[in-house]
Amino acid sequence: LNMSGQKVLAFLHGLSRRKDFDPEYEGSNFQACLTTVDLVALGVGSTLGAGVYVLSGEVAKNQAGPSIIISFLIAAVASIFTGLFYAELSSRLPKMGSAYLYSYVALGEVWAFITGWNILTSYSIAISISAKTWSSTFDDLIGNVMSKYLSTHASMDLPGLAPYPDVFATGLIMILTGLLAFGVKESALVNKIFTSMNILVLIFIIITAFIKGKLENWYITEETLLNVTEELENLTSTVNVTSKFGVGGFFPYGIKGILLGAATCFYAFIGFANITTTGEEVKNPQRSIPLSIIISLLICFLAYFGVSAAVTLMMPYYMLNVQSPLPAIFTYVGWAPANLLGCILSMPRVVFSMARDGLLFKWLCKVNSRKSPVVATVSSAALAVILTLLIDLNMLVNTILIGTLFPYTIVAICLLILRFVPGDCAPLCLVSAVVMVLTLVILLTKAIESLLLLEVWSL
Repeated sequence: LNMSGQKVLAFLHGLSRRKDFDPEYEGSNFQACLTTVDLVALGVGSTLGAGVYVLSGEVAKNQAGPSIIISFLIAAVASIFTGLFYAELSSRLPKMGSAYLYSYVALGEVWAFITGWNILTSYSIAISISAKTWSSTFDDLIGNVMSKYLSTHASMDLPGLAPYPDVFATGLIMILTGLLAFGVKESALVNKIFTSMNILVLIFIIITAFIKGKLENWYITEETLLNVTEELENLTSTVNVTSKFGVGGFFPYGIKGILLGAATCFYAFIGFANITTTGEEVKNPQRSIPLSIIISLLICFLAYFGVSAAVTLMMPYYMLNVQSPLPAIFTYVGWAPANLLGCILSMPRVVFSMARDGLLFKWLCKVNSRKSPVVATVSSAALAVILTLLIDLNMLVNTILIGTLFPYTIVAICLLILRFVPGDCAPLCLVSAVVMVLTLVILLTKAIESLLLLEVWSL
């Protein structure tokens, strides 16, 4: 080969360079202080967020109706399979970094770089969605005082942007970022308190459904839905009118609605991957991480199943408030935040891992005297604050659906490679090519579908 050919080969070899990993010889800059209980609290707290407080209303009203409980069941099964991938890889590679680390060890540096940036973007969006969800729920409880004031005095009337800057959500991110910068041990304690409060509230909602719920809300007739459509559209007759809310019954939108709802509900389970970003801060990562992933997913499924059943029993699904369904159902029957913390905790760990490997600025991997990645934490929060202030919630949700699929696909591929390719062999060119083609086909299909939904294309 000539000089140019050798340079090209050297460049390609550098892109496919894999990270050597030996748990017995890997040191750590972090304090190993987290237990299985801490990780379960992190997983449950990270997962029980927007899915239970917002998506339950959106899916029940517009996609599945009362059959949302089946949508959550399908989504949970898919999530458990994905969780098992993460569980096995986390026991093999008990180090900080999650899918970024797995792709670096199995696929090489270029895929690690792409995966790492994908995860960082997804975490930033997830933080913004969680903060906006908290803000929306609190605003609904106080009579929409904040939204009315900011819409009047700070309106941002542009496609893709939020109607107004969400100052309350931004403040939440800043407060929790300060807490996390203080130390992971203290943050874990606060996270357990928040998660316990969250679960108690959800248990209260489920118990309330047995007291105030009505089984007939699961079997609403098509005639009732036609009358509701007539009232909403100010029609004088229901002749030749199609219901906006399906055909009634337990399956108002049919099998298609259940599957569409399951695809949306899958987003509600993505928080479990946050557990794998804390590998170096866990006392017994090989045991605690896989166990906590499975326990977290089971707890979250039971919570989602119970709450979605409660929501549709207590209030007709067509009357649900898609922005904040839970406060609305208590108003209807006459009875007048841990997810965010988990996302903010996880993102700096990926930033730290990439900086330590030289794929981000080295100063991002500095830790303070309490062994907390304070620089990475503050830097991560800065991007989330910008998104929270400016970008519309629907646009954020549609965008994160693009990024969620990528790391899950990569993790499944990494598991296959680490199982069947000897540890001292780099991935074959054919393997890398197949990985690239399959991943791009899947991602481009999903990306085009999601991007077509964004209002920004109306400009």
